[in-house]
This record gives sequence, structure tokens and C-alpha cells, in this order.
Amino acid sequence: MKISGKVFTEKKEAGMALLAVCKDIKSVDAAMDIGSYQGFNMRIQFDSWSKEFILSVKHESVAKVRLGADALGNITRINNLLESYPEKLAEAEQRLETVQEQMTNAKEEVGKPFPKEIESHGMQIKKEDYKLVYVGELLGNMSLDDIFERFNIDRPKDFRGHSLSVSDIVVLNDGEKVTAHFVDSISFEQLDSFLNLEEQVLSELAYEVGERYFAIQRTEEGYDYSFYDEDFRLMDGGVYENDEISIEEAAEELLEDEG
Repeated sequence: MKISGKVFTEKKEAGMALLAVCKDIKSVDAAMDIGSYQGFNMRIQFDSWSKEFILSVKHESVAKVRLGADALGNITRINNLLESYPEKLAEAEQRLETVQEQMTNAKEEVGKPFPKEIESHGMQIKKEDYKLVYVGELLGNMSLDDIFERFNIDRPKDFRGHSLSVSDIVVLNDGEKVTAHFVDSISFEQLDSFLNLEEQVLSELAYEVGERYFAIQRTEEGYDYSFYDEDFRLMDGGVYENDEISIEEAAEELLEDEG
């Protein structure tokens, strides 16, 4: 570490030199260049609001660390800051990759017709043209916009599909009703005929329960159900022999029994 033109190779001596520089600062809130460390330029200033000395390290960007009264402790804080850079770089690269994927998806979706335009050409948006790619729990007051943000910016770790985009379908089941929503470029359009709910009786359901998954389907004897762990390995299952109740009621009773 180089401070005020002098090179220090011992942590304690470098820390003491830092504290000496702090004592010599006369101006409040004015930053002063004091030296360099591991290729980073160092500046220090006294923050009159927090009553603390702030050390800034700069290369292509600037990061700050608050200094205390302990000489070795200050050097440790600086080292911890610099050692965190690779992890921060990896996170930034991951965010960049996500943005680039979103841009690629957006370019692919440009020009895709919206529901009314599709129908005007004599075509229909049909359930048979789609496949189920993910089932998750609808938490609290989660809106369609919240779902869009989650599957574009903060996607679940077990999700393997593409980012939610134009022409995808989101199906919501709040326990009272099931609705289907077409994703267009600026909003969601509800598709009343997509699921044919007036004529449809649900024959299968799946839930995300904490870190596990639950699936149930109608059979001749009643309902066949299974519990899976977070890696989709079968944990338990069986047959619920009561075909006089709905699949939702059967699922609720099985989940309550499982706890």
C-alpha cells in the first residue's frame, strides 16, 4: 500500500499511516488523494453528517468503505471490499446475460399478432397449441405484472423455460376461479374461451408447497396423488378413494393431512 508517497508492506504500519492521514485532514467533506493499493487509487474525506472518515477506492468505478479507529481493522475492511469484486462482477455478468436474453426474446416477438388480430384472420388461440412449462404457488396479492417481472428479472431457480413474453399464456387459479391471460406487448388480455371452463371439469392439478411439489389427477377409483421433493424426485403417493368430491377438495384434504 502506498500512502503519501511512501510504500508500506506491513498491514499494521499501513493502518497507522491511514489513521495519521485522517488526523491531518483539515477540510470537511473535501476529498483528498492519499495514495494507491493493488492498482486502485485511494481518496479520503471526512463526512460531517455521519462524523466518519470515508475511504474511496477507484479504478474504472468507485467504491467506498467507512474507516474506524482500529489500524488493522481498516486494512481488513479495504481487503474485504476488494475481494468482493469478483463476486460482484459475476453478478453483473449474470444480469447482463439476462438482459441480453430479454432483448433476443423481444426481437423474436416483434410482429407477432395480438389476440384480436389473430381472431380477425380466422385463427383461434387454442389450449392444444400450448404446453405446460411451470406450476407455482400464487402468493398473496401477486398480480400479473408481478408474475411478468418475476419470470423476466428474478426467475425461480427451478424454472427452465424462456422469459415470459408476447403470445405466452398465464393461467391463474385463486381457489375460486381459473382464468387464462394472453401476454401482449404492453398488458395482458383475458381469454374467456381458452380453457372452456363452462364445460370443463378439472382432471389434474399441481401445486408448489414450500420446497416440495404436489400433483393429483382423477382416476376411476377417485384420485391418484404424488409428493415430490425440490428435485422432482418422488417422495410419497397413493390413491384417494372418494370420487364424490371435487379434485380441489381432495387436494385440500391431502395437503392438510400432510401438514
